[in-house]
Amino acid sequence: MYRPAAFVIFLLALAPAARAGTVIPAPDPGYLANTTLVSFPDPDEALLSAITAGAQTITFSTLFRASTVGNNWATWGTPPHTESPTPRVLWSGLDDNTFFPITTSTLDFSLPVALFGFELEPGPTDQHTVTASFFNGATLLQSISRDLFGDSGARLFAYSASPGESITSVVIDSDADWAIGQLRFQEAAPVPEPGTAALTAAALSLLSIHFRKRK
Repeated sequence: MYRPAAFVIFLLALAPAARAGTVIPAPDPGYLANTTLVSFPDPDEALLSAITAGAQTITFSTLFRASTVGNNWATWGTPPHTESPTPRVLWSGLDDNTFFPITTSTLDFSLPVALFGFELEPGPTDQHTVTASFFNGATLLQSISRDLFGDSGARLFAYSASPGESITSVVIDSDADWAIGQLRFQEAAPVPEPGTAALTAAALSLLSIHFRKRK
């Protein structure tokens, strides 16, 4: 006996299962292995408006000053909270006059990404709240807020989008200047294969026909 409902369940079982986006709390081995580091060869004190890795370019809405922890940036963090205690970093403050520090900046990607992460430490040594908001166009996908100290308090802000979504920009906001380092991304997932899309469409179509017949 033909059972449409059972056949639909079989087809849906073959389709990939959806999952929600994921916040990644620390740079664990899986995160490091599945992302590409965006480094920059520019000397300390250089002012940068963008950095590039292959076809991916990250453009900043404000200029960042290239810095090195232990040279012109005092402290960072230590594993397992960070990759390294002495990375190259990008400082939002621009110069030593921080009476009017730059506290908010937007990072735009030339190509959408499936995952993006960076480490951040506030400039002042006391505690400050930092928020990273991950967007797809104008749609907010995820916000991560962390209370961080500026004395060896760097931590990771990383988000992996759910399947079918991608990240096009990130807004970083605080009440103090900050530095970011170890910027990493994962390319956006490819569009589902035609066979998978057709299989899912067929399952939904059969399900619709089944319910209409029952009515």
